[in-house]
Amino acid sequence: MSWTTGLLGGIPLAILTLVAIAYLGLPLLIWNMFRFDLGEIDEIPPDAIENPGDPDDPTSLAGMITALDRIGFVEIARCNASFLPNVDSMFALFALENGSHLAMVAEMTPHANETMPAPETKRYVEFSTEYTDDREVNTNNSPDLPSADSLKSKTTYGLPDVADPEELWRLHQTAVDLHRQRASIRPAPMDRDPVDFLIDQMRGEFQKKVDKGLYVTRETDVYTPTLRCAYLMTLGELPPFKQLRRSAANRRARNLKAEAERRGG
Repeated sequence: MSWTTGLLGGIPLAILTLVAIAYLGLPLLIWNMFRFDLGEIDEIPPDAIENPGDPDDPTSLAGMITALDRIGFVEIARCNASFLPNVDSMFALFALENGSHLAMVAEMTPHANETMPAPETKRYVEFSTEYTDDREVNTNNSPDLPSADSLKSKTTYGLPDVADPEELWRLHQTAVDLHRQRASIRPAPMDRDPVDFLIDQMRGEFQKKVDKGLYVTRETDVYTPTLRCAYLMTLGELPPFKQLRRSAANRRARNLKAEAERRGG
């Protein structure tokens, strides 16, 4: 008996079956289901949101928006989106200093079903800054890891333990200085329709992924992952890869906090 046969013989067949389904079946499911339609983004009035929460609670929509206002960000658009499968999304887009820095408040609520009758709504704040050499720095407090199909030109710091948007902004400023190198900040064009600008930003990121063979587009502004991308997304959410990604993300977050502390920012 070979060592592999002896090893596998000690693992119940049911477990091996579940592992095979996860590693082989889930990518096919993602490949078949995921469809990002940028046409499913609609602007809504600021007062269209029910129960925005307590302005003094930094984890509520009202609290996040109030904190951004204190920093000096100005809201330029608020949108509903349904381009993710079975998820209702709301985005509020903000700009600072004539577009030199952007911020977004996001709220995502999965649809209820039999296995998840009361799904948890996720809210987070995200800051982003682009450089003239096409690199981007992104700092957010989303509880989720960055997507496994993220572009190498985009450096993301995930800080889910930083609930205060003002503290998150302080850390983002440190990240911007760290990655500036010899490039200067490229302001976003503020003379355009904000929703069109948001869609253009997303379209540009998807197009970069199309160029790298991660997505395909067969209809205008509709993007679907390739089978390769579906496998990357699946593997990134399964052990041991998710644990490795989480460890790397935590290390980046610790280093950023230490650098901000060192600078006294």
